[in-house]
Amino acid sequence: MCDQLEKGILLYCNYQASTFDMRRLPNHHFEAMDNFAKCFLILRLESSQVEGGLHCADGDIRGWRAVRVDLVSPPVDRYAFALLGWTGSRQFERDLRRFAHVERGMILDNHALYDKKKNSGLQLSDSELHSSKHEV
Repeated sequence: MCDQLEKGILLYCNYQASTFDMRRLPNHHFEAMDNFAKCFLILRLESSQVEGGLHCADGDIRGWRAVRVDLVSPPVDRYAFALLGWTGSRQFERDLRRFAHVERGMILDNHALYDKKKNSGLQLSDSELHSSKHEV
C-alpha cells in the first residue's frame, strides 16, 4: 500500500502490526491505543473526485485536501469491542468504561468486556458478531 506514495495519492502511511494476545486480558490499566493491527493514512483527495467539489477556505487554490484514514484490523471475535473503541467521543468511551466498572463490576476496553465476578471475558455468539458488523 505504501508504494502509492510515489503516485501522489498517499501522502503518509504508518502501519503497526498486531500485538494482541488473549493471555494478557483483562487489562486493568486503560491504554489509549489497542493492540490490533492498524494503518494510519493521509490521502490526497482531489477536488475532481468529490461530487460538487471541495469546500475550501478563501484563497486556497490547491484543488485538493488531505484526508486522514485510520484502518483497524481486529480478530472477528473482537470486532464489536474494537468498534466501540474506535467510534464515539472520548467522553462517551470514558462513560462506558465507568458504567461497566462502577455499575456492573466489569472491565471494558477495546479488546473485551471482562466480568470480574465470574473471572471471565464475555463471549459473543455468531449472531451477536454478525449483528455488530456494519457495511462500509
